[in-house]
Amino acid sequence: MLHRQGVISVASKVALLISFMVLTASLALHHEPWRDEVDSWLMARDASLATILEISPNMGTPVGWYYMLKPLAAIGLPFGAQQILTLFLVWLAVGFLVFQGPFSILMSLCLCLSWYLSFEYAAMSRNYTVGVLGVFALLGACSLKDSSRLGTVQWWLAWPLVCFSSVHFLALTPGLLLISYLLKRHRYVSQARLIARHLWPVFLFALSVWLLWPTGDGQFSAQFITRFQPSNWPTSIALAVFPFFEPSQSSMYLGPFVACVLLLVCAPRRFEIIALGLMVAGVNSIFVFKYFGRALRYSGVNWIILIVAVWLALLRLRGAESPSAQLRARLLSVLVLVITVTNMSDVVGRWFQEYKYPFTDGGAVAQYLIDSNQLHEPIACATPPRCSVILGYLPGHIKFWYPGINDWGSHMFWDRTYAESNRLPAKEAFLSAKKSLHDERRLEKFLFISSQPIPNPDALQLVKVWENQSRAWRVVDENFTVYRWQSDDPNSNAA
Repeated sequence: MLHRQGVISVASKVALLISFMVLTASLALHHEPWRDEVDSWLMARDASLATILEISPNMGTPVGWYYMLKPLAAIGLPFGAQQILTLFLVWLAVGFLVFQGPFSILMSLCLCLSWYLSFEYAAMSRNYTVGVLGVFALLGACSLKDSSRLGTVQWWLAWPLVCFSSVHFLALTPGLLLISYLLKRHRYVSQARLIARHLWPVFLFALSVWLLWPTGDGQFSAQFITRFQPSNWPTSIALAVFPFFEPSQSSMYLGPFVACVLLLVCAPRRFEIIALGLMVAGVNSIFVFKYFGRALRYSGVNWIILIVAVWLALLRLRGAESPSAQLRARLLSVLVLVITVTNMSDVVGRWFQEYKYPFTDGGAVAQYLIDSNQLHEPIACATPPRCSVILGYLPGHIKFWYPGINDWGSHMFWDRTYAESNRLPAKEAFLSAKKSLHDERRLEKFLFISSQPIPNPDALQLVKVWENQSRAWRVVDENFTVYRWQSDDPNSNAA
């Protein structure tokens, strides 16, 4: 009987993982990457390893994701390789959660259906997925017996994934280090060996912090402390629990209230309280002292922390036969189910939006450039970050001329000059491009792509040749207009 139940349990977990793989692959297939996704690929493709290392302090993101992409881009694979890699990483992460976590099938299903695991860290190919994999692999390794070779390999590989994926997951490292150490302190005969083992994550944490230390030339360096916004803390936690609630009035308090109830039911031990407190404080301090903008990819890190809390609680309750332990486990399942059901209509609605509408308009303008055979012409584009999305859809190693920077480029540069160039109004950006390309380089014609329409383009000798009539459902500021400029000076030289 027990053997049969075990077979049914494994079969259920396999079916759940396969269903998750089908869902996320389908969403990724219909997903149109936006600028932040494409920029990672462009940097891996066009920047050297040393340049990526040099830029990383200004952009505030560790180099792990870019170095993972570098071999794929170096052998000439298309951008789709990044999406496939993301899917593989999130499938592996969910595999650890389903097969090594202490969750029931129902709770595992609820977690898989959350917005963050089903879309934000699956269909969208960003570096955060690497951190999710690192956290789940680490917790899975801590859940296994120490004699497990798989668990040992997981443990050593999980730490680089956490420390070099995102600054937000890097902020989880002290708390995760405490959890790992104290969960294993009773399993090691030699405490000296246990401490030596945990020097590995300490070293990786210190190295990542050192590599990310601000240069003073980054876009947010001067504003890191002055933009103190304590309201970002409850907002980020509210959106972690209910991603699509408006964080205003009562809904501002509902998410944090539910999160607190969930933590109370977990009844964490003293060291777990300290560890979870370190993680919550570390992540949300970034939001308080830095621009937050209600980005769900950031709030999702708080959702991951709640999963960690439930994981630890269920590890303690696993196998316990006392009525209070069983009741607490059931309450946790009910809470996670309630959160899932409450969000489900919004999550499914956005799944269908992904199927029906473009996520961004970058693909449409790229297709126009390809179909009209205009890739051989010089192309200026503003603003540079938004233009990155177009380049991801174009073949080869095409670059745009970026006004304000006065240079050809593809990926973001992340310094002050780059940031200031993004503030140029569309008309000034065009005049800057004209000065560089025509007045200095003597080009008699070029295309100008703008993410903002130019008023009265005829006065600037601009002819509108393409405008997207559709609007993206998510990233609405990547709506482009393509203009052609051609000199009427018979003495100008051809390019």
